[in-house]
Amino acid sequence: MGQQPGMQSTTPHTAYILSLIGSILMLISSIIVLVGAGILMTFPHLFCVS
Repeated sequence: MGQQPGMQSTTPHTAYILSLIGSILMLISSIIVLVGAGILMTFPHLFCVS
């Protein structure tokens, strides 16, 4: 049973997909930041200029 023209679906699929993609991107970026911070804390002599 397809939708009739002009009727909206009861579930906002587009908003769900966009929020899911956004949260996955935020999770990936936070993991990258944590890995980078771990590398900086492990080898501080490689990144200090003094």
